[in-house]
Parts: sequence; structure tokens; C-alpha cells
Amino acid sequence: MAVSVYSPHTMPALNSTQKRLPVAAGAVIVAAALWVSVNMQAEYSVVKSVPVVFEEMKEGKAFRYPIPKAMSVRVRGSGWVVARLFLSPDVKYFISLASITSEPVVITAREIQNHVTLPGDVTVVDVKPETLLVALSDYVEKRVPV
Repeated sequence: MAVSVYSPHTMPALNSTQKRLPVAAGAVIVAAALWVSVNMQAEYSVVKSVPVVFEEMKEGKAFRYPIPKAMSVRVRGSGWVVARLFLSPDVKYFISLASITSEPVVITAREIQNHVTLPGDVTVVDVKPETLLVALSDYVEKRVPV
């Protein structure tokens, strides 16, 4: 009767399929990396929702007109730049309220470069809504007996 002794220093022999698996996985990873690299050099157009952030809001003031919480901005640029912009949480539409009074101020889509920090090699194609009407008025609270 033969007894098989297992030694931790000996490994079982690998069959041919097990030998090819790491090579095939490596080839798939390299192919995917090359595909992404080639495709990200093309020009793309994407739409990003950009939150609207108001700076220097005066105490006791409120907006006279409804203001959206986010703007929809369509940009065009190379794949890597657009991907970096799309994944960046730092892209915000900043509006300073320091000089805003009760008189309405119209902010148009042409002024987006003044309000949003975008990379230089990105072109803004479209902004929705195209205009914002910003004005402040006094904030008043009333309690009405029921």
C-alpha cells in the first residue's frame, strides 16, 4: 500500500490552461489601456450640471426672483480634459452678491467664464438657463394667528 506524502515545499504541476490565464489577463489589461489612451485623444462634447454658489449674501436679504440650484453647461474639448472637468467636484458657478441691490441684474451665458473656473482648452458650447435675473429684497417674516 502506497501512502502519498504532501510536502508544503512542493507545488502541484500547473496544466496548460492555468499557465495561459495570467498571460491572457495581462493582454486584456494592456489592450484596454491602449484603447482608452487612443480614444481619450478625440474631441468630446459633454453636459455637466454645475451648482450655483452665491458669495457675500447680505444679512436680512432674500432673492426677488427664483434662482436655479444648478446650471447645465455643455462643454467641448479633448477627452482627457473633459474627463478631468467632468469628474472634478470643484466646478461651481460663483455669483458675487456684493453689488446686487433691489434693481434686477441680468447675467447671461456669455459671462460664464467670469463665474466658472474652466480649463483654457475647454470651449463652452451652451448654458441653460441662458440668463439669470438676480435681485435682492428685504427678508421679512410674519406670524399670522390661525
